[in-house]
Amino acid sequence: MKVDLSLKRIELLNLFESRKDKEGPHGCYRWLPGSRTNLYASLDTAIAFAVMGIDSTTLGDQRRLDWIDHINSYIDDYRHDGTYKDVIPRHSLSHANGMVIGALGYLGGKQPSPVEFYQQFNTSEKIVKRLENIDWPCQWTSGFWGGPMMYSTSRSCTKEWIDTVIDWLNENLDPETGMWRKNTIPENKYQPLGGFVHIYPIYELHGKVFPYPDQVIDSVLALQNEHGFWFEGDSFSYLDMDALYAYASMLRLSDYRKAEVRESVMKYYTYLEHILEDQNAYAKITTHGLLCLASTYGLLYQLLPDVFIDSVKWSDIFSCKLLYKTSAVEAL
Repeated sequence: MKVDLSLKRIELLNLFESRKDKEGPHGCYRWLPGSRTNLYASLDTAIAFAVMGIDSTTLGDQRRLDWIDHINSYIDDYRHDGTYKDVIPRHSLSHANGMVIGALGYLGGKQPSPVEFYQQFNTSEKIVKRLENIDWPCQWTSGFWGGPMMYSTSRSCTKEWIDTVIDWLNENLDPETGMWRKNTIPENKYQPLGGFVHIYPIYELHGKVFPYPDQVIDSVLALQNEHGFWFEGDSFSYLDMDALYAYASMLRLSDYRKAEVRESVMKYYTYLEHILEDQNAYAKITTHGLLCLASTYGLLYQLLPDVFIDSVKWSDIFSCKLLYKTSAVEAL
């Protein structure tokens, strides 16, 4: 079996194009067909382009500059703290910050104002306090990814700060699951995986050794249900993508249960194809969902390169280095 991902890329590009506001500036997209334009639709599209391996220079300078200006038009002029408004429900200001950094990094733009909330955790003492006070039972939406993660690639960040974070994370890993946080009861079975993938990339970004890859693989295999997916719902989800990222990142460290992971991945792809058989399903998928799908294909490409093929290199939202260019994007 071979899956030509170039066809998936064309399909996704057409879907994003269908969400473009034809009367608006470049970079202005609609969340759903017929809905209003918003910040996240613009960010989702740019980041999906990065994940699909589309060179931003091929977009043309004027399109890139207009897109950057459109994103920065959402800066919160009322707060004056470098945060962006029009954040989607259940997503924090720090998550929006991470998305903005990813999109602007890809497009070659800059944030117009310094991000003031970095001051809440920009020293070793402050970040330890921040980590201690994360709501670990509900860590999936902890804000680590868009906050401390993005700060870790800032020009202001020190080696001491990064070492402090890694030391704390290592000390608080659960050696049984390979996830955070030990001696904590999660609110539901999804929280450890959802939290893990928003934290683990800091190890890859800074070349740090992660101690429990085999335990993470055990945890993800155990969480997959009999139908092939990880999150109980009626469509694919970000948690499913999270599971694939956990596999891909841990298999860069270990060959543990590699054959079982392959079987698990193919089982999930069978489920995904079943969901997407109904072409009407796409009309109900937000641009954030389309980004999830692009990243999912990128992870399938990484996990099973003999099955998922393309002449262009795909990435994913957690591995793509273009999405962590805080030092190039930030205003100091």
